[in-house]
Amino acid sequence: MQTLIAIQREGEEKLGVYTLSTDYEIVYSLMDCPQISPDRLLKLTRLSSTAFYHKLKELERSGAIVSQTNPQDRRGRLYGLSDDMRALIMNQHRGYLDLVRSREDGVGGKGQNLNIYRSYIQKSDIVNHLTGEFQILLYLYLRSGISNLNISHVVDVSITKFHTSLTKLVGMGLVRYEKDPSDGRSKLYFLSDRAHAALDSLHDKVFGWLKGRTGA
Repeated sequence: MQTLIAIQREGEEKLGVYTLSTDYEIVYSLMDCPQISPDRLLKLTRLSSTAFYHKLKELERSGAIVSQTNPQDRRGRLYGLSDDMRALIMNQHRGYLDLVRSREDGVGGKGQNLNIYRSYIQKSDIVNHLTGEFQILLYLYLRSGISNLNISHVVDVSITKFHTSLTKLVGMGLVRYEKDPSDGRSKLYFLSDRAHAALDSLHDKVFGWLKGRTGA
């Protein structure tokens, strides 16, 4: 079975955008590695050596990751996720899976409050989470036909970054818009068929990974 970070990388290639923050790259890389040396962990990320070791220290201070002396090399250390961080990630994924299932069952709808989705998409109190582009795509995956104002209220980036990200996604053909029939001055946003197919594939693989570990 593919690792979680490998699944996410494949999804990024299909979408053409980064999905994980630099913090979350490290966290995702550790989901399938109980303990790993920093040299091996660095190779699983896109970070420079300097940025990587800076993030590693930040994550250890925050309690997201823990380290111990490498028993095979007393001068080195091994890193892994803290129990709390691992539990948080698994709970987020299980909760998000329930949201997708409710959407597929027709339970979700246009009247559903976007704030219901926030605890599964926005950043945690411990680490930065998903990129602004990926947050937008996930909200539109869960509920089509949202105004940019409503999306901007829940995407966890600055308003300037939000508009830049939305414009980028439209320009890439991942998001499309239509005039709001109830207000001709406003636009409603939707995923393109290509983005929808890429996210369907990504979701299937992530949930397969989750089922393999929890039976969910």
